[in-house]
Amino acid sequence: MSFDLYVELNELPGDLLRRWEQALAGQGILAQICPDADLATHSGYLPIKVDWIPRELLGAELTAPITAGFEFSHDDEVAVYDDELHAEDREHFRGEARFITPASRTLPEVTMQCLCAAWLTEFADGRYVDPQSGLDVGRGQAMQAALDEIGRHVTEAAGTEAADVMRHLFPGWQALGVSVT
Repeated sequence: MSFDLYVELNELPGDLLRRWEQALAGQGILAQICPDADLATHSGYLPIKVDWIPRELLGAELTAPITAGFEFSHDDEVAVYDDELHAEDREHFRGEARFITPASRTLPEVTMQCLCAAWLTEFADGRYVDPQSGLDVGRGQAMQAALDEIGRHVTEAAGTEAADVMRHLFPGWQALGVSVT
């Protein structure tokens, strides 16, 4: 089963890639998000080259650069997941961004998914929505929600294939079909 997160917002920040990379660096994560992505129109896999993630976010240590992306798309409509849950807040948003990882996700993938969704919530003054659990929180609570979710995944993955943080070594941008200037 896939793991989905949504951020309800009014608009994507135009400099989102740069802001994500800077915010992640502030958490000790050295990452480069797909350099040719236009997030306003992007729909599909968003590759991220990760050189370093602190051990406490993975339960393991990276020994080489890896690829840790997720499916990303943005829409100018807000879907309704639960009419009862914060319905009064939903009417204030014009769009949503979707962050999805597959059932075969790795810990680095879910870590980047959760953190990028939380940071977008902060940047866009949006709402971080986890339809699996019914969680729906705003700015100021999204990062803790993301860290809690990452912690649950680290605990659940212990001793499984998902705990293999080195499973997707970074092959280079060209091998991923990304144009680098």
